[in-house]
Amino acid sequence: MTVCTTPATPSTSRRSRSRPSLFPAQASWLRTDEAIDFVRAIKPQRTFPIHDAQINERALASLNSWFLQETDSGYRYLAPGERA
Repeated sequence: MTVCTTPATPSTSRRSRSRPSLFPAQASWLRTDEAIDFVRAIKPQRTFPIHDAQINERALASLNSWFLQETDSGYRYLAPGERA
C-alpha cells in the first residue's frame, strides 16, 4: 500500500490509480473536506483511512458515509485487526 504524503499532481494521480492508498481520516490539523479533496485529487483505485483511533462510533459512521458518497476511490474502512 501507498501512504499518500505528497501533494497530488497529474503524474502522482496516474500512479496512485493503480494501487491502494492510505489517507488520514482524522487529525487535529485536518478538515474532512480536505481529506475528501485529497482522495479526489489522487484518484486511487482503492482507499483505506488511517489515523481513526480517536474517532467514536457515531463520528466514524458519518466519516465512512461521507467518504463513500463523496469519492470514487473504492473506499473501504478496515476495523482494527481486519485485513484488506
